[in-house]
Amino acid sequence: MHEENKILVSDVHDSKNIKFTYLLFFFTFFSACLFYYSITFNDQLAGFNSDDAIYLLLSDLYSFKTAGHETLYELLRTTSYFPPLYPMVLALFGADSGNPALATNITVAIQVIALFIPAFWVYKKTNNIYVSLASFIIFLILPGSLIFSQELWSEHLFMFFLYWCLIIINYKQINTKHWLSIAALIALATFTRSIGIALIIAFIFFLFANRIRFASLYSGISLIPFIFWNIVRESYFDRASYLDTFLSTISNLSYYQIFELFIKKITILYQSVLWIFSSIQTNLFHQIITNLFLLFFSTLILIELMDR
Repeated sequence: MHEENKILVSDVHDSKNIKFTYLLFFFTFFSACLFYYSITFNDQLAGFNSDDAIYLLLSDLYSFKTAGHETLYELLRTTSYFPPLYPMVLALFGADSGNPALATNITVAIQVIALFIPAFWVYKKTNNIYVSLASFIIFLILPGSLIFSQELWSEHLFMFFLYWCLIIINYKQINTKHWLSIAALIALATFTRSIGIALIIAFIFFLFANRIRFASLYSGISLIPFIFWNIVRESYFDRASYLDTFLSTISNLSYYQIFELFIKKITILYQSVLWIFSSIQTNLFHQIITNLFLLFFSTLILIELMDR
């Protein structure tokens, strides 16, 4: 009887801990949303910088309520290099060229959710809610995160799909449903940003190198949206697509040039990581914090690799 009471008390304690964990996660996430909304809700730049205007016009097109300028929208759709998923998401929630503020809110919401995913991974690896939430907060206040919240970027949606893909592919036991989910996430990521073609190539190589069952099926699922989009674009406008340009460049390179390019890309990746973990006006305190955070995250990744 005494042992049964101890087990009952332990179960109640665990239940309370789980409820507290969920509550703390929700509170931190809600606070992050309020913080980002407060710094972006009156963003006067959205729609006038970088690629913002093109995204909003494409959102007009995919909202099915364009009128009077159909020729302009069709020309934009057939000549734009931007895959359609991000403007489709904006259109789905009613954001278009007439409401850039809503487009900003949607984009920032996607960004906060995307940044929450690696924090969730930290929680799964450390089983420590405080370390996980600290990681989430650091992600939120990094200069790169704050700067990217000020305009309309499809990178956030791409990150959302990519992070979930990386979490699932690191499961110790992956079944058919997991592989189908990974293939679908990669397809959606590539349908968001054309750079995802490199992700597809890496995924296909991984499948066949590890002799994964149904590798051809998973490869096909990851490729279909991107190929379909390029075929549709080519049928409307005689212009080289991103895929054509990519394949043409690769085919004209020698093995030595490919190796040299690979080394350069690694260097750029390293410099990009340093840029993300640095501020516009870097000081010693910021360097210490960000370098420790980078070391912590790199250590978790190495532990993950060793566990597999």
